[in-house]
Amino acid sequence: MKNTTGIQRYMLYDQSKVLVPPARPSPWQYILCFTTTRTFDYHFADGGGDTAEDCYECNVFVTAWDHCVQYNSTHPNITRITGTP
Repeated sequence: MKNTTGIQRYMLYDQSKVLVPPARPSPWQYILCFTTTRTFDYHFADGGGDTAEDCYECNVFVTAWDHCVQYNSTHPNITRITGTP
């Protein structure tokens, strides 16, 4: 995956299961955080299917930062990554 997407690290967080709740609750249950070595327009699809509601976009222009995508889903695991340079 690193060679194809440039994604070096990733972690999916379920905000309903964090030990210390945030000061202000988020409207999003899940946060996908990742680092990458590529400038890329990423599209992440979760296990819900191929509808627009099951795909999440993150446009990466600066690779030195961590990037996050927040979303709600009944099938939160990411099953496909696509995009364009």
